[in-house]
Amino acid sequence: MINIEAGATIGTFWGHVLGDAQWPNDLDNPIASFHHGPILTYLAKVDNAATIKNPSALQWFQIQHEGKSEANVWAVDRLYAAQGWYNLTLPECIAPGNYLMRHEIIGKIVYPTN
Repeated sequence: MINIEAGATIGTFWGHVLGDAQWPNDLDNPIASFHHGPILTYLAKVDNAATIKNPSALQWFQIQHEGKSEANVWAVDRLYAAQGWYNLTLPECIAPGNYLMRHEIIGKIVYPTN
């Protein structure tokens, strides 16, 4: 568990498999380059994150969504270019307390056309 203030910028890290790349020179790390789509982040307030037995029963609320930029670049493409790192800012209105965070990628498969 870590303490983070509302309004703080936090970084998340994605890897192809738990722990980073699946093998040396894994071209699908952090995600296959043809999986384009948005990135979303949710929080759920909890009494003690270490004792949660059923996270799907929590009351999740969305705090962040990033789709395509004005330059027509998907959020997942930016994550891929940053080698798995994605930063977001927690909203200022988040009350102090314990939360679980769920960070999602929605990848639409768009195969390259050659």
